[in-house]
Amino acid sequence: MLGVTDTLASVKSLVTILTIILAALITVLMERSFIAKETGEIALMKAIGTRNSSICAYHALRFAFVGVIAVIVSEIAAMPLTHLCIDPIFKMMGMELAPDYAIDPLELFLIFPAIILATTTLSAFLTSLYTRKIKSSDTANIE
Repeated sequence: MLGVTDTLASVKSLVTILTIILAALITVLMERSFIAKETGEIALMKAIGTRNSSICAYHALRFAFVGVIAVIVSEIAAMPLTHLCIDPIFKMMGMELAPDYAIDPLELFLIFPAIILATTTLSAFLTSLYTRKIKSSDTANIE
C-alpha cells in the first residue's frame, strides 16, 4: 500500500551483501593479526609434528565457534532491534502505529546466519593457509 516494499527489499539485499563483505574482511584482518601474534606458537606446533592441516583447522574452528555464539546472540536480539530500528522509519513516513512485520523465519533464522557463518569460517580457513609459510625454525621468535 505504501509503495516502499520494493525499496526495502533492495535495501535488504544491499545490507546483506555489505554484511557478507564486511564479515569476510574483518575475519581476514583478525586471522592475520592472530597469525602474526602466534608465530612462535605455530612454529613450536610444527616442530613437535603438528601438520599444517591441523593448524588450519584449529584456526578455522576457532572462528566458527565464535561465529556460532554470535549467531545465537544476534537471533535473540533480532526482533527487539527490528522494532527499535525500523519503526521510526515508518513513523517518519506518517504511520501512527507500528507495522506488523512479515518475517520469514527460514530466511531470518537459518539462511542468513548460515551464510554469515560460512563466510566467516571460509575466510578464516583461507587466511590460515598463510601459516604454511611459518617454519619450525621460527621457534627462536618465542618471547
